[in-house]
Amino acid sequence: MLSTLNIKNFAIIDDIQISFKNGFSVLTGETGAGKSIILEAVNLLLGSRVSADLVRSGCKSAELEAFFEIDKNSNAVKILGNQGIENSDGLIIRRIITSSGRSRLFINSRQSTLELLKQVTQNLAGISSQHAHQGLLKEDNHLDILDEFAGTIDLKNEVKALYQKIIPLKKKIKEFNQDLEQQKKEQDFLQFQIDEINDAAIHPKEDKELEKKRQSLINAAKTFETVNAGIHEVYDKEGSIIEKLSSLRNNLEKAG
Repeated sequence: MLSTLNIKNFAIIDDIQISFKNGFSVLTGETGAGKSIILEAVNLLLGSRVSADLVRSGCKSAELEAFFEIDKNSNAVKILGNQGIENSDGLIIRRIITSSGRSRLFINSRQSTLELLKQVTQNLAGISSQHAHQGLLKEDNHLDILDEFAGTIDLKNEVKALYQKIIPLKKKIKEFNQDLEQQKKEQDFLQFQIDEINDAAIHPKEDKELEKKRQSLINAAKTFETVNAGIHEVYDKEGSIIEKLSSLRNNLEKAG
């Protein structure tokens, strides 16, 4: 809740302080009295961008300051705590705007950034006009508003923390299942190889028998080549048949 608002050297305003109480507050006045300027000051304290022409004519700077009473379970308190900003007495936002268009921003007496201010004040207050965007229409804000209203922010944060712990566990389970699937594939492949070995019915001395068969086949091949060469020599070459047959016999003996 906005408790106090201080405005100095801002537009047509010299120096005013406005205090707000619980309940409904109304700003009334004639056209040009400064109602819209007060709303503009609040808007700047909520994070809108500044303009040099907002500084009162003849002044070097304008100063805006607001004090908000905030619930200890609010999202604003959490954000301030994460930034190391003390917030036990509430939230004080102060902006100084120079005539050159520069500005400085302080949250609870600590110089801060516009981005941090927007995060802190996101659900703190909203300014609505005929054509202004209303924060209540942002679906992204609905759950935060509901949690803050129901007082379940601590519970939400607890659930979020537990979920963050679950994420690496889910990753490990996925990796475990992938490893298990890979092991199953390797097991199936090894079983396939075992079945092939069993189907081959290999016995202990089979390698020696196969070696004998291999040698026999080699000898048979040599004999076949020798016989073919002998036939070619007998029929195709000139010379004594006895010499040819003698040469063939010698070759056959060498072939084994």
